[in-house]
Amino acid sequence: MNEKLHTEVLEKLIQGTVICKWSDRKSNDYLDNIANRDNVDFWLSSLGMQVAQTPNEDGYYTTYMSSHAKARETAKAQFKEIMEKMRFYVLAFSTLMDAVDPDRALHPGMEILHSKLLDRLNDDQDMRNDVAATLAEMPRNRPRSTASNTHDQLDAMLKVLVDDGLLFLANPQIRMYLVTAKWDIIQEMIEFIADHESVPVDDPDGQGEQEALL
Repeated sequence: MNEKLHTEVLEKLIQGTVICKWSDRKSNDYLDNIANRDNVDFWLSSLGMQVAQTPNEDGYYTTYMSSHAKARETAKAQFKEIMEKMRFYVLAFSTLMDAVDPDRALHPGMEILHSKLLDRLNDDQDMRNDVAATLAEMPRNRPRSTASNTHDQLDAMLKVLVDDGLLFLANPQIRMYLVTAKWDIIQEMIEFIADHESVPVDDPDGQGEQEALL
C-alpha cells in the first residue's frame, strides 16, 4: 500500500472533496482498487464516515453513518451549506449548458472552453443577463462580485465553481474546464428536493431525509 497516497486520499475525503478521474486521477485510481477502498473505509469508520460512489459511479465521496452522533451533526451542517449555494449552482450550470450546447445536459467529463463561452456571451444579451443574475446569487460566504464587464463576470462565476469542486481547470493555457463528478451529487440533491417538495434543514424531523441523501 502506498502510505503517502493513502493519507492524501483520506485527508481529501475527510475534507469533503469529491474525487473523480477528471479532477484527481491518481486518487481516483487508488479508490478503484477494492482493497484500497476497504482500507480507507476502515479508517473513516472511526469518524462515522464511509466511502460512497456518485450516482453514475464517476467519483468517490464520503457519506455519514446515522449511528454516529458527531457524523449526524456534520451531515446536517454540510447539507445546509450546500442548500445555501444551490440556487447559484443551478443558475450557473443552466447558463453553462445554454452556452455550451442547449440540447445536451452537462455531465461529468464534459469539456468547457472559456473562449467559446465568451464568444456566446458576447453574441447573446440574454445570456449576459443570466450570468449577472447568477452572480447576484453568490454564496453568502463569498464577497459580492463587483465585476462590470462580461469577461470578468464570467471569470467570477467560473471561479466559484472551480473553488467548490464542480469544475476542474484541466488546461490553464487554453482555459479548458471539465465538469467533475460532484455535479452528479448536486443533480441528485435537486431531484431529491423536488421529490420531497421541501426539506427543512433546520428541522430535526427532517434529519432522516438529510442523512439518506448525504
